[in-house]
Amino acid sequence: GFRVRIPALRARRLDIDALAEHFAATCSTALGVAPLRITEDAMVALRNYGWPGNVRELRNVIERMR
Repeated sequence: GFRVRIPALRARRLDIDALAEHFAATCSTALGVAPLRITEDAMVALRNYGWPGNVRELRNVIERMR
C-alpha cells in the first residue's frame, strides 16, 4: 500500500465550487428531483467557511440544502 496525502479542503478553496456542484447533482439524481442550483451568494458562503470537517462536511451540507 501507499499513502496519498491530500490537503484539507480549507487549503483547496478552488475545489469547493466543483465539489459542491458534483454533490448537488449526485443528490438530485439520487432523489429523482430537478438539479439543485446553488446561488452565487450560497457559493460565496461555502467558499468562505473554514471546513473543519473537510469534504465529507461539504457533502453533508449540500445534501441538507434540499
